[in-house]
Amino acid sequence: MLNNTLKSALLGAAAVLALSACGSDDEGSAADLSVSKPAAVSKSSPLDKPFMLKDAEPVDVPALLTSTGLADMLEYSSAEFDSKLGATVLTNVKPAGENEMMSIGRIEIYGLNDDAITTLTSGGSLAQMTDMFEKVRVFDLAADFPIPNEPTWNAEGEMTETAPGKGKFSIAAMEFDGLKLKSKTLAEGEMEAEGADIANKLKSMSFNGMAMKGLLVDMSGVQGGQAIGMTADDMRFGSYSNGKFGGFFAKGFGYNVTQTDESIEQAMSSMGGGAAMIMNSPLKNLIFPKNASGTIGEMTWDGFSVAGLLPYLESGETPPVSAKDLISVGGMEILDQTSMVNGKKAASVERTAISPIEFYHFMPKQIKMVSEGETMDFTAYVGDENPEISSVLKKNGFDKVESESSFVYTFDPKAKSITLRSESDADNLFGMNLNADVGNFDYDAMVAEDGDGEAAMMATTIKGLSLKLEDEKLVDTIFAVVGAANGTDPAQLRQQASGIVTLGAIQGGQISKRIPDYATAVSTFLNEGGTLEIKVAPAEPVTVGSLAAMGEQNPAGMLDTLNLTVKQSN
Repeated sequence: MLNNTLKSALLGAAAVLALSACGSDDEGSAADLSVSKPAAVSKSSPLDKPFMLKDAEPVDVPALLTSTGLADMLEYSSAEFDSKLGATVLTNVKPAGENEMMSIGRIEIYGLNDDAITTLTSGGSLAQMTDMFEKVRVFDLAADFPIPNEPTWNAEGEMTETAPGKGKFSIAAMEFDGLKLKSKTLAEGEMEAEGADIANKLKSMSFNGMAMKGLLVDMSGVQGGQAIGMTADDMRFGSYSNGKFGGFFAKGFGYNVTQTDESIEQAMSSMGGGAAMIMNSPLKNLIFPKNASGTIGEMTWDGFSVAGLLPYLESGETPPVSAKDLISVGGMEILDQTSMVNGKKAASVERTAISPIEFYHFMPKQIKMVSEGETMDFTAYVGDENPEISSVLKKNGFDKVESESSFVYTFDPKAKSITLRSESDADNLFGMNLNADVGNFDYDAMVAEDGDGEAAMMATTIKGLSLKLEDEKLVDTIFAVVGAANGTDPAQLRQQASGIVTLGAIQGGQISKRIPDYATAVSTFLNEGGTLEIKVAPAEPVTVGSLAAMGEQNPAGMLDTLNLTVKQSN
């Protein structure tokens, strides 16, 4: 659906933002924003209450199973109509055969449309959206499944097949409410447009809601022997129809990932020589912890939709830039999140919220995110095997770092501008502000079928960038930690770092007279702390193309054109 031009444009936007990870500070502070809570799915699960269908017509269950062919496909202990519940009830259900990998303790089907079921199982089609049932409840579902693993190669390039891992999941209770289906049978020789199959599937089903309780997923022997687990006490999905999804709600969510030496080694092999350095440093648990786990108290997500995209998928056409409301990601809120490393709490966040994300064509127009009540314990990443480093971190308050952060990104298609504002504050340690202003971001030209997307990308301008780091204990702690790890005096390390910067200034001064000033500011910051501010403030917006043209040929001219400054203050 997304042509190469569009993909390149979106990647280009990401590249510009990465380049512009800072900027002018003439707009409102990101920290001042508040993100409204998205509309939540009902707080109580429908599974918390019993359900009965009044005046339900009795169903001859054995006859129904026979007529639909399900009698030969399933094994079960009983299959009957419960007049008190108004439901078709099956117990101890399994697929027929010796190698069954799934079992269900009990199934309750309310308001079953047996004619529609018979039509589908006999190979027929449903031309219109048709009610399949009013409600289905499933209890004590359990299943096993294999997990494919990638083969491995030895130094001689010989491949060895890897045995599949083992997975299982179980659900204590599940409810599916108000399912409607329709189906389409293609005539002989009839071809669908690319994407039409996806569109037809999304348009051929609707439901009023789905709920689960007691979800457990357990996977072992995954690629190198790692094990992955997930649990959820309560999960609920709102309605779905024509590409538009209702809200999602989860409560009591947890995950657990256990690595083996083999799985860590496989991951390291793709990282090159730097991986060994990481594994021999106190940072190894930050990248490759033997065990990582976490919990989420509550998660709400509302407003996801691809409804506007379906007609274009159906016809196989690329949506014009003038097309509106193609997709919506919606908004999200996460409450009471925790992260554990090797059994020790490493971080907790009281609330993370993302405002509903609007789009211009396929380009996000605005993203707002705040995190509140963050607490981190960096000693969890160091581990008990590094008591000297843990002692330094505790002494400097890194065992309980309380912080908050916010992020605001805005794209204005009329003004052809992108702004980025990001702020974070860690009590008694540091504060950081990143800002960016990008101009002449002509998204329409970038994605035009008959246009030159690369030329439009090169015409994008950098209007202003800035990064401000306010240090309290961060620099002191970094040198103290490195000193503890290497058995070196932190003061000596500061002198060495300052010397390296000074040496760079001498060499860089031959390239640009600005570089010694940069070095002086950085050296002073390393020695004294304070505030370090890196700023780009060109006299007029600078195009990405002009910077690319300068490249290695005129680095001094690039610094002058950008008017890049680096300053330290106390």
